[in-house]
Amino acid sequence: MGRHTHKGFTLVEMAFVVVVMGLILLAVLPTLSTVRQSTQTAITHDNLKGAMRAVAAFVQAHGCVPCPTPANRFGAGFGRVRGDEAVGAPLCGGSCVAREGILPFVSLGMPARAAQDGWGRWMTYAVDTNLTQNFGIVPPTRPCTSAEMTNNPTQCRSSNHAQNGLCRSNLPPSGNMRVMQTMGSATDTDVAVLLLSHGKNGYGAFQASASSETTLIRRLSFPPPPNSTVCSDGGVEQCNGQGGDNGLYYDRDHVSNAGDVFDDVLLYYDRNQLVALLGGAACQTSWGAP
Repeated sequence: MGRHTHKGFTLVEMAFVVVVMGLILLAVLPTLSTVRQSTQTAITHDNLKGAMRAVAAFVQAHGCVPCPTPANRFGAGFGRVRGDEAVGAPLCGGSCVAREGILPFVSLGMPARAAQDGWGRWMTYAVDTNLTQNFGIVPPTRPCTSAEMTNNPTQCRSSNHAQNGLCRSNLPPSGNMRVMQTMGSATDTDVAVLLLSHGKNGYGAFQASASSETTLIRRLSFPPPPNSTVCSDGGVEQCNGQGGDNGLYYDRDHVSNAGDVFDDVLLYYDRNQLVALLGGAACQTSWGAP
């Protein structure tokens, strides 16, 4: 009888291949995770900058800062200024339902994905509500005319230097938008617009409610980061995750320690920066504290 020869891998050879593949995966996976993290961070920064440019274009086109979409406005008004569902609702002039909410991406002509960060969560959008009224559309360097000084004396101080629109010199910041860069005194008190990604851990980001498809709620972290229980020294993610503490937001270096976690990404502009963002001249206006 002929002898049959069986070709194939032995169990020892198969085990060796599995071990080698495991070692390769152990070497590659951390690199892939780092690349993914870098990509998500880059998308976040790009979307923050793109959203701020869209807000600046809205300001130039309409003469006001757009109100946020309230976080509880799903449906026809979601993504629109103030969450308005009515067709033709005014974009400026009405009071904001909330100072903080979702970027009004529909009113800004943006896709919904552009209003999210690299982790697919809604970016928080907050404004100085003093700037959401229609202040007129004028070049920021044009002085008030004599007629404007007569008809609008509260908007013009002198024919030589007073300015109209969002740059008018007697329109002080309200002080309801402040950013503290480190624990201490607030360093930026003239903030007009703030965009906030809540980072990889997502604590504080708006997300769909598990109990209602028509409401966005704050995301809860399970378990919460050690520093997220109190809005105080070391608990700044909690502050940013609850709409700021009396309008106060925190921006600091990213850390991920056992007792200190912060991975939020902020972008915030004052009026000068906002007006100059699309290549125009800055306001050239000084305004005092509120």
